[in-house]
Amino acid sequence: KEERKVFDREERMFRLALGLLLCTLDVRSYGVSAFAPPIQETSLMFQHVTQSLQTIPTSDLLLASSSSAAASASAAGISLPVFSDIGVSLFEQYKNLLATSPLTTKMVTGGLTAILGDAIGQAANNKDSSSPQPYDTRRAISFVLFDMAYRALQHWAFPAITEACRGQYAVALLSTVGLSSIADNNVGILAAIEQTMANQLGIVPFLYYPVFFSLTTIVQGASMKEGFERASSIFIPLMKRNLLFWVPIQFVQFRFIEESLQVPFVIVAGLIWTIILSVVAGSAKAPEQPVVVMAEEEEELKVEMAMAMESIIMESETAVRSKMELEGSEQSRVQ
Repeated sequence: KEERKVFDREERMFRLALGLLLCTLDVRSYGVSAFAPPIQETSLMFQHVTQSLQTIPTSDLLLASSSSAAASASAAGISLPVFSDIGVSLFEQYKNLLATSPLTTKMVTGGLTAILGDAIGQAANNKDSSSPQPYDTRRAISFVLFDMAYRALQHWAFPAITEACRGQYAVALLSTVGLSSIADNNVGILAAIEQTMANQLGIVPFLYYPVFFSLTTIVQGASMKEGFERASSIFIPLMKRNLLFWVPIQFVQFRFIEESLQVPFVIVAGLIWTIILSVVAGSAKAPEQPVVVMAEEEEELKVEMAMAMESIIMESETAVRSKMELEGSEQSRVQ
């Protein structure tokens, strides 16, 4: 039942994240319904968005998302011009910060979303717990430090991955099995798939998780044994969740998002993932298991101990008596 609760919560989070992403890409086509797309419609919606985005520059697309939302709201009888203008203005200011201080901006953005995601994760843990715990500041700090470090890595890694994986490996593989025509017509899609797999099967299992488990263990003051046991017990299920959540999101990232906005894009999507990560693997310390002894059990234990002591005393007295009798019989025989 507990696993089902976690699965249902993650499914709702995934639907929300997918709806928000699709709404950002093409709000005008789906309106408010994009915020909660049914699972059976996801493939059709993604196909439509893919076709509609092939000729639209990414910067124009993202800037148009606010005006598209305003148009959808206007069609529904809702007036949102002020919020639309504020959104465009904030986005332009944020792009200016990315242009002037890209690394610092990405790291600060990642740290802020990590605080929010972990706070929601801690609240979710307390909601499902019979004994709620106070806000864990060291846990929050560990998430902030890790997220900021990982955003710095992404700042340098994403351009390198994009440069190294341009679809040439997938094209060569398809050509060897006689599908060169399909490969030549879908180089962009194959490149995005290569880049996504390079990140998810290369950086994530061999760098992301080792650093995450090590850093959170050290900052939260847990022992190396606790950190190792935690990592070995949840790495496989966490990696499965990671692939299910991030593969479609990073395909969109590498296929449609311009390079300067790729890290902010995954930070926004990563807010949902930070909540999942905090809920599943937030605490580095093993939960304390208090020993509760009921009054009746304590009384029974005292009675059993008293009986055991009495039995030991009786056996000792019997042994002493037998020894004395034996010594007396030996003396009489000598006499």
